[in-house]
Amino acid sequence: MSEHPARAFARKRYIFGALFGVVGLPLLPVLPIAGVPLLALAAWMTWAGWFTRKMLDDVVPLNRAHDQIARGDRGGAEVTIASMRFPSRLGRRLAASHRAVLALQAGDAKSAEAIATRALAVPLGRVGRGDEKVHLAWAHSIRALARASMRDHARALEDANLACARDASPATWGNAELARAIVAANEDRKADVRETLERGAPFFDDIGGQEQRLVFALRNYAREEKRSAYRHAAKEDEGAPLDEWRARVAPEPTALPDAPAMQPPLLPKRRVGRFFLRFAAASLFVGAVLFMGPHGGIDLGRLGAVLGGLALAVLVLTAMALASAGTYRSVRRQATLGALRGDAESLEILSRHSRSPDAWLELARASERACDFEKALERADKGLHHANASAALRAAYWDIAIPSLELERAFALIALRKTTLADTALASISNPGFAHMGAMMFRARFAQALLRGDRAAALDVARKRGECLPVPLRDLFLIDLLEATEGNGASDEEWQRLHTEYAKNPELAKWVEHFMPGMGSGETTRRVAVIDDDAIADSEAAVPEPKQMTVPLDRKSP
Repeated sequence: MSEHPARAFARKRYIFGALFGVVGLPLLPVLPIAGVPLLALAAWMTWAGWFTRKMLDDVVPLNRAHDQIARGDRGGAEVTIASMRFPSRLGRRLAASHRAVLALQAGDAKSAEAIATRALAVPLGRVGRGDEKVHLAWAHSIRALARASMRDHARALEDANLACARDASPATWGNAELARAIVAANEDRKADVRETLERGAPFFDDIGGQEQRLVFALRNYAREEKRSAYRHAAKEDEGAPLDEWRARVAPEPTALPDAPAMQPPLLPKRRVGRFFLRFAAASLFVGAVLFMGPHGGIDLGRLGAVLGGLALAVLVLTAMALASAGTYRSVRRQATLGALRGDAESLEILSRHSRSPDAWLELARASERACDFEKALERADKGLHHANASAALRAAYWDIAIPSLELERAFALIALRKTTLADTALASISNPGFAHMGAMMFRARFAQALLRGDRAAALDVARKRGECLPVPLRDLFLIDLLEATEGNGASDEEWQRLHTEYAKNPELAKWVEHFMPGMGSGETTRRVAVIDDDAIADSEAAVPEPKQMTVPLDRKSP
């Protein structure tokens, strides 16, 4: 793995800080008007280098821990988190949030609540508060899940509402909606469970694997028709945390506030940076003329004023750029949530951020969901172009955006059946230690097996993914369809569920036809697993030997 670009970025800041200090210190007693701003710039450069290195010491292990949690390596995640010696405020909050997730996965809701509370108690830092609020919202969503499973309804909903702040991520919003669904299920309000799960469906692609299994359990619980516990054959060690959650489902009515509506995306503010840059350039030109004395000599006073003004302009423009970046990140996050819900205005707002790799990533994902893989590839390429436009941008987007765009690009190549290019793209990921590596590599390997027609291998990849890995719901549908047709089979009820989802969702049908062609164009060979009512009630009942049956899966109304 190559060196993190932020390390080189930090070294450059140290060097520039030293140079500005060397120039500004001698000028301080002679020309204070130049010395003070230059020394201020030197101090800022030095601090920026230190802050970058400090954040790097937190970000790298926490990204690794996030990926280990998703892969199911809980012990490895604990060791990685414990290796952080002197974490920053942000590092302490994220470390606590990761530990809360580990406790929740282990079924220890009480410990998860206590640890998430410690994460929320960490004060916000003085820099990057907008970004820190994203992680604050995530901690609220984790505590909401813990409190919902503990039947602390009122406080669970309070946390869920706090989680759905303007800077919430899709995973945070998904956790919050899931917590609301658990509360509704605890009160035996099946209609509210269905409504909540429908509202949160666009965000469930990003929540953890166990949480996704809970979503399916709640859907089965809230179904209007007779339900079954059968989905697919489970591994022997699968489902303990899910059983812990489901065991808490019992009616206990209480008055609860309504969930807040999603806030509309903000409209981007006009950029003022170009105006100030032009103003600074004009000022320097005028100053370059004015600091010359009347006889051709240099007027040191005027020269000092020019140098001081230049240093001050750099500081002001930097501060403005940071503030503007925070505002635009907030806009993009809101637009991302809207785009997941299919909001055209949100997609338009993302398209306006033509220099943002994050915006191009979300646009590429939107194209992927629509099965427009050519456009997804084009947008991923544009995002990578902007992310690698300079050393500073490469350092800023190295941890999440760049590897996400590279893997999105690789997935598009796989979907377009450009096998050689896809293999090359997968083998050349810039940062293989990033937070979502396991989940995105699973998607790539699963799609590769399906598109080469090896459905047995695809099912094997799916079964080995682990119980915690987040997988988009459209891919989970493919996995269930593989189980029904190639694996342990499906009950009549399970097949009816697959048929219903396929019939009512054109985008899902298009996805199925792309990766499993022929499934909706006639007769489909299905394995049938028959489970009686007594076996459904027994969690340890053996799954019977499947038998073959030919049944249709088509777009007609079920």
